[in-house]
Parts: sequence; structure tokens; C-alpha cells
Amino acid sequence: MARYRTLAVAVLALLLPRPATCDEAARAGEWQVECRGEGNAKCVAVHDVLVKTADQPDAPTNRILRATIAKSDQGQMVLLALLPLGIFLPAGVVSTVDEAPQTPMTVQRCTQAGCEAAQALTPETFQALRKGKQLKVAFKADPNGQTLVVEVPLKHAAAALDKVK
Repeated sequence: MARYRTLAVAVLALLLPRPATCDEAARAGEWQVECRGEGNAKCVAVHDVLVKTADQPDAPTNRILRATIAKSDQGQMVLLALLPLGIFLPAGVVSTVDEAPQTPMTVQRCTQAGCEAAQALTPETFQALRKGKQLKVAFKADPNGQTLVVEVPLKHAAAALDKVK
């Protein structure tokens, strides 16, 4: 139980908005490296999946997923997913890299920003994220609906993950 409490605290701290104040803040393809603090800054790798609200070229976009990979204060690598409000919570959230088996994520809470889910990464899963082609996060929007699968490209993830600390 203490492990989940520690994970929940780490997730909450990592999902707070953070300014890029260290000089390592940079892009790695579609991945962004965001840092907080000076000197020994804490940096995370972030990828936002955006969709247009209409087919027009000037249509606004909405974020349907923010995938964040971070290192907890205990040194554990963690995958965090910020999902849209309104997902069907009892169905849960799962993630997978390429064709690997699905791994359940723990839904922590829902705020105005969205619903937060977390997963402690095994060394094998972390390496799969570095070398894989695609991370998939799946959830249901309603009890009778189909499972929605959001795909996150991993093409430049390794370069961003090198800066996670």
C-alpha cells in the first residue's frame, strides 16, 4: 500500500505545471523535455497527442493525451498519462509498447485538466520505450462504447529519455 501512496505522490508532483527553467529544455522530434529547478533540475519527457475538432485547416486542436515519462524521487521510472475528462473509470486504462502485452495503469484522480493514470516502469518496459515504434494507451469513453486507443510515436523518445532525471 505504501508503494502506491509513494507512486501517487510522485505522480501528483510530476503532473503539476512546470516552467522550463533549466537550459536542457528542448525538443526531441515530437517529444519535449521539460525541466523544473535550477542546477540539479528535474527533467521529464513529454508528448502531447492532439486532434483537430473539425476537418478545416484552421480548426482548433484538443489534447486527448499527454504522455509523460519521469523519474520518481525514489529513482523509479514512471509513465504518466493525462487523459480527457469523461472516460469510463471502471474499465481502467492500459498501456502497451508495440505488440507487447498490455499493462494496467492506476487511475489516480481526475481534475479540471483531465484524468491522471500512472504506471511504474520495469527496466524492460523502459528499454522498450527507448527502442519501440509506438506506445499505445487504451481506455473507454463510456460503458457501452468501444475501447479508444491513443497512439504515441516513439521515434525520438530515446533522445528525450536520455535527459530524464
